[in-house]
Amino acid sequence: MATKSRALPKTDALAETLARAAKAVDEYEEVAADRTLRRVRADAQAVARGLALLAEGSVDAALADQAELEAAATRIEAAVEAREAKSLGPDDAFPSVPGIHRWLVFNLLRDSRKILEARARTARAPAPKGKLTTEDELWAILDRVARKGGGALEASCDAFRAELRKLDDRSLVRADRLFAKLMQRAYRWDLWGAAYVIHGGCSDDAFWDFRAGLVALGRARFEAALEDPDGLAKIRDVEERTLFEGFQYVPRKVLAEREIEAPASRHQTARPAGRAWKEDELPALYPRLWKRFG
Repeated sequence: MATKSRALPKTDALAETLARAAKAVDEYEEVAADRTLRRVRADAQAVARGLALLAEGSVDAALADQAELEAAATRIEAAVEAREAKSLGPDDAFPSVPGIHRWLVFNLLRDSRKILEARARTARAPAPKGKLTTEDELWAILDRVARKGGGALEASCDAFRAELRKLDDRSLVRADRLFAKLMQRAYRWDLWGAAYVIHGGCSDDAFWDFRAGLVALGRARFEAALEDPDGLAKIRDVEERTLFEGFQYVPRKVLAEREIEAPASRHQTARPAGRAWKEDELPALYPRLWKRFG
């Protein structure tokens, strides 16, 4: 007799967001009580009240005042920075102010809205039934995304998200894991050198975006780049198409939409594969790229 597969573990993303809001209430109440920040006291009180509504689960009420709360948080951040700047000497480092910044409020409110929208979308639509088992099937998706995106980052992310939303839960988890393996395959010194020449330098973070861009090019170009990194010189718009910051986050974001608690996916190994290069070697290692970008 066939046995039913166990459901994947789920997380309550909204509960986690509300817990973060509860902590932020205390921080903004401290700002309201700070005598050196009297001119933004009303703003701090308003933000604290809005976040308290959020923490209590009155999400719709908090979101109704989203624009006002974000504007108030922005004024508070500016006031805190102005106060700190006055107390610094010319050689002093600018201090950080934990918690008190506009992005805390922006993210809490926008995360809550996204979670509610995702839940509403899930409730309206039938459960997705798309299956994905193999890397070949993931590449079929990525090739469709490359055609639909046309090299534009936002369009490519939207197309990738739409494709992944068609998959059932287990296939979505598998797609995330297989995508991470592609990112790991591209974690190589020879590709990092190509990225360095193309972009006039390439940090660790930028190389993460570069690898996402390679995957987004589609299977044929990805495999060709692994075979011959210097061959990337043949791609007309390679500069724009190989700094795809955000494309690599799409699978985890779709998992978060469904509140699936999936194992962390590692996008790189402990060290890049291959031999590290020195800058003075780059012209000889990548003659075509150097001719174009060096």
